[in-house]
Formats: sequence, C-alpha cells, structure tokens
Amino acid sequence: STQSTWGVGVLASSAQKTNAHARDPKARRRKLPASHPPSKDEDLYFTRTTPKKAYYERAVKMLRGPKTFVVLHGIGPQVVRCCQVALRIQQSSGLVVNLLPCTSTVSLTDEVVPEDELADDAQTDDRRNSCIHIRVEVVSES
Repeated sequence: STQSTWGVGVLASSAQKTNAHARDPKARRRKLPASHPPSKDEDLYFTRTTPKKAYYERAVKMLRGPKTFVVLHGIGPQVVRCCQVALRIQQSSGLVVNLLPCTSTVSLTDEVVPEDELADDAQTDDRRNSCIHIRVEVVSES
C-alpha cells in the first residue's frame, strides 16, 4: 500500500498465492481490476476505453464550476494519457492551473488458470505497475 503526499491513497493487495502455474506460459492470465479508494467528486480515473477528449472536457467543466481542483489518476499505459490531458488543460483551457504530479507503484493481482485444469483451481499472481496522480489546481482564469 502506498500513500501520496497529498492524501490520495492507493490500495494494494497484500495476499500473494503463487505456484508453478503462475509462470506457466500456457496458463490463462486474467488481469483483475486495480483497487482504489472510494472515488470523490474531484477524482477522474483513466481507462483505455474513454477518449482523452472526454476526460479533458469533464475536468475543465469541473474546474470552471464548483471545484477548485481535480485529481487525474492513471495506471500502466494510462499514465501517458493522464499526463497529456493534464498538459492540455494547462495549455488550452483558458485557466491558469498548477499541476502537482505524484507517482507511485501499486501491487496488482492476476488470476492464473492453468490450461489443463478447471477454473476452480485458479491461483493468483501479484505484479507491480506504475501509477500517476496529477492534482490540477486552478490559480485563476485568464
């Protein structure tokens, strides 16, 4: 479990049950979703299916409305997209914002089902992945 400097915690699985099947190349690996603390109104968690434009528009709408900050969260390949959206907000939203990035590493759990066994015999395997949390704070409107 890791804790960022501005209070956004990232939950990590502490249980690790691995066996010989976990590294078997023929085993099916199902990546389980990353766990995270309950969302607050100002949190935006990036996924691969939602377009960057949607995150940009949602963040700018929140920053022009009642919120003075939003927190963008990206994990794995979404780290780059998260940074791109934060920079776009800073460059072209018409708002003067501060970007406060915080990186961390989280433990993720995968379910591993051997090819020759039933799904009831599934094991888990832990792996680590990089995360970024970018707090975008409004300084003023330009």
